[in-house]
Amino acid sequence: MVSWSDLCSDALGHIIGFLSLPDLQLFSAVCQNWRWVAKQNNCSPAEQLPWLMMREDASTKKRKFYSLTEKRHYYIDIPELHNQCWIGSSFGWLFIVDRKFIPRLFNLFTRECYELPLLPKFEEEMLQKRLVKVVLSHDPSKKSDFTVLFLYRINLTKMAVWRPGENRWRCIPCMDHVADAIFFRGNFYLACSSDLFIISDVGSNPTMKLVMPLLLSGKSI
Repeated sequence: MVSWSDLCSDALGHIIGFLSLPDLQLFSAVCQNWRWVAKQNNCSPAEQLPWLMMREDASTKKRKFYSLTEKRHYYIDIPELHNQCWIGSSFGWLFIVDRKFIPRLFNLFTRECYELPLLPKFEEEMLQKRLVKVVLSHDPSKKSDFTVLFLYRINLTKMAVWRPGENRWRCIPCMDHVADAIFFRGNFYLACSSDLFIISDVGSNPTMKLVMPLLLSGKSI
């Protein structure tokens, strides 16, 4: 009789496709082989609602998560997030900043980490409010050639980009306030207060092109 721990990786990967995130964690704890299969990039759990990550508990330092599917909270100790400012990113990666203004990309599930160039030195008590949004072009776990677009606020919201191998952020000039940004089909799109722009090139000299004027109250502004 074949042991459960000796099931082939294809069969285990198929099982993972039906699991929720909590069940996937239990799956990973069965044995070393199952844990290895669960960490493979080509094995994804079933589609599900995202968890909400909340502030850490002041007494235990555990991070609080809320499952929309189960309508319950989970408390998980993540030492890498202790005393860190953070904002959400994508693909399971978080953008975190410590008190020395050293930013990192941190993957909650694999514990992978990318150290990024230093940020401008904001006032520490205002740091969380200065971090607006981070957008990734690709999942760093799957593609090493990715781009980070960072939105930060100094008076108006500004932006900068970074790619692996670079030792500093490259600021992108913008005369307008940037309200939001996404990555779609190979390009970054920026929603500014008056127009929608596309960043057509994130090379040494990032360039922006006007896509269309936004409308407010039926008028172009």
